[in-house]
Amino acid sequence: AGFCGFLLLEWTNPETLGCLPFFARIEAALFHSVSCRTAGFNTISLPGLTDQSKLLSILLMFVGAAPGGTGGGIKVTTVAVLLLTVRSVLRGDSETTAMGFHVKKSSVYKALALIVLALLLVGFSTLLISFGHGGALDPVDILFEETSAFATVGLSSGVTEKLDISGRLILIINMFLGRVGPVSLAMSLAMRTPSRKEVLPSSQILIG
Repeated sequence: AGFCGFLLLEWTNPETLGCLPFFARIEAALFHSVSCRTAGFNTISLPGLTDQSKLLSILLMFVGAAPGGTGGGIKVTTVAVLLLTVRSVLRGDSETTAMGFHVKKSSVYKALALIVLALLLVGFSTLLISFGHGGALDPVDILFEETSAFATVGLSSGVTEKLDISGRLILIINMFLGRVGPVSLAMSLAMRTPSRKEVLPSSQILIG
């Protein structure tokens, strides 16, 4: 999906794919799509990307790689569990299922908690950097830089060199939190045993 998206969005962009031969455009679009998952190498000008391509890159970086490897991001399985849960809700199912298997509610809760915490961290950090520079920088570029730091990707839209010391410190902190934080959080949630000291009455809450 990322590969097709970059081809469509950047095919005629003279600053990126538009200046390359036919097959080189295909190779560059494929490489950038893979690189956004956490590789951190670029063969095209990242500042020259359209805003739509930057947003697509941000999405790919935020999701990241699969668990068990050295890739960053919230991991593809986390997003998969959330999407499967949404599908189950739309179908009226009370449980989340995947390919004939039942997904434990604890896994659904952990996936939701991880995604919300990651969104809050990236969003709050982006706002801090934006406010700290008085709107002099493009918010999309700041979000690109922040997401790249959180997901430990290494791609840059050229914003880091324009940041003051506070902005760079925010990116540094996000690099550590993005690398160690999700792993530590996932391990701590997995190792915790649920507390069942008391039985509480259930309640019905209106949603939406």
